Amino acid sequence: MKKFLPIVLAFATAAGLVRGEEKIALLKAGSKTFTNVVVLDRSPVELTIKHAGGLATLKLKELDGEYQKKFGYDPAKAAELEKSRAPAPVAAAVAGPEMVQKDYPLRDRGRLFLTFPKTWTDAARQSPASLPPGLTVQFSPLAGKDFKVLLTALPNGPPLSEKKLGREELKDVLEMSARPALATAEEKQLVFSDLNGAEVTGYFLSLTDTTVSTGEPPSGSYKYLTLGIVTFGDLIANFTILSNTADSDEKKAAIEMVKTARLKQN
Repeated sequence: MKKFLPIVLAFATAAGLVRGEEKIALLKAGSKTFTNVVVLDRSPVELTIKHAGGLATLKLKELDGEYQKKFGYDPAKAAELEKSRAPAPVAAAVAGPEMVQKDYPLRDRGRLFLTFPKTWTDAARQSPASLPPGLTVQFSPLAGKDFKVLLTALPNGPPLSEKKLGREELKDVLEMSARPALATAEEKQLVFSDLNGAEVTGYFLSLTDTTVSTGEPPSGSYKYLTLGIVTFGDLIANFTILSNTADSDEKKAAIEMVKTARLKQN
């Protein structure tokens, strides 16, 4: 399974998980202290992190001044974004979910098409030119219950692996990525589910974090984790879903988004 380590690390690098400047031994946010922190993503309002106790989202305004400066905290920009996320009127909230399709450029590969609820916000970034073509998209809610969805797409095959990965090899990569999370999970083993669409094939699995309280977890903490990996076109993509509701609508929508993903090549 070690032969898949370069692929796992490539996903981490493309998603910003292993950038040296975003590894923090100890980070305080308000009254809480987090250790062995790796920053998964950032916005003008918050950080999504992995830490010794699991996963969390931290408000930049709650960080010490040193880290507010490091992560570019601007109170005016943060307030503007928070205002845009204000809850919608009830009449709009009870309406059926409206979907939107967006396409994201992927260097030297084409455009990635994803369909997701209009009530989600999205932020995309390309990998640096010094790395293989890669794209990471983060989704979060405009309003309502907090959740996070991260999707990273990379070339399937060279230079990350000698050849394109097949279904069983996808399972090996997913197992390698997910196994560390078993240490704090209610589940004692990884249970893989098929994920297949018109152009997509792969797997996903879900875990429950025992370190996060049931009911109303602290802001930025997530009880339920779903990890997956698929191939379509000449891409391989992994995704992460974080929420505090088991089998949430957001989880279902994210899996459907991945299931219907497609690449339009240049």
